[in-house]
Amino acid sequence: MIFRSSNHRSNSSAYAQTTNPGRSCNSQAISAFTRFPFFPRIRVLFVVLFALDRAIKLKRQGRAPDAVSRPRILIISDSAERIPHLQIGFDSQEVEFASAVFPEEWEYVRGDKQDLAVIDVGPALLEPLLGNLRATKEHAEIPVLVEQSRIAAAPLAGVLPKYRAMPCSHDELIRLARRRLTSIAGHERANALL
Repeated sequence: MIFRSSNHRSNSSAYAQTTNPGRSCNSQAISAFTRFPFFPRIRVLFVVLFALDRAIKLKRQGRAPDAVSRPRILIISDSAERIPHLQIGFDSQEVEFASAVFPEEWEYVRGDKQDLAVIDVGPALLEPLLGNLRATKEHAEIPVLVEQSRIAAAPLAGVLPKYRAMPCSHDELIRLARRRLTSIAGHERANALL
């Protein structure tokens, strides 16, 4: 039987006693184990290393660990100043952002898998951007919402339906994106339970 000291403030004051004299070697080992405070930390370190190893294996397979998987939004604009204006409508604790200024930073985000794309560019860049977006296998089927305030007066008849993109006002865009992300998060939680 093992007894600990009643002083829990210091691990160095912990000691072990046994009621069976034949177990003196075990009691010495237990005493050494409880005397040095770094042993519990080693156990925690092994748990963290195991979780990290598992996450790396899943990443190599192209999957995200279930516990950390959050819906991902791709925000593309032709101005870096407009990106925070779109990000502010979402909770950063529930959503992962990938932002890019088109066309300069497109190469950085084109290979990453996203769940939803939000686009805020001028009419001159809209068709090339949608063409590049739909040409990648990661973004071929995701929903695309386009901020319409900057393209409303432009003659873009047939461009948005061709690339399966939906024009929205800023408020509609945020509302529809949140609804879609809630649906994605609920679907992932249900799959994790199965």
